Amino acid sequence: MITNLRCFRKNRGLTQSELAKIAGISKISLVRYEHGATNPNVDIVRRLAAALDVSVDELINEKKVG
Repeated sequence: MITNLRCFRKNRGLTQSELAKIAGISKISLVRYEHGATNPNVDIVRRLAAALDVSVDELINEKKVG
């Protein structure tokens, strides 16, 4: 589960639709990732990290970002 996805998205001032478009995924997939309903594959995690300008480690770290 990518614990910090929603926090990083909000900190960057992006909507779910905007981040999904930048990362090249569907909005519904992003919603599912943010809610922990499904987990993205490694390629998607890399794309999300790049879109948010964070490392993969920061994105999947279990410590919550404030």
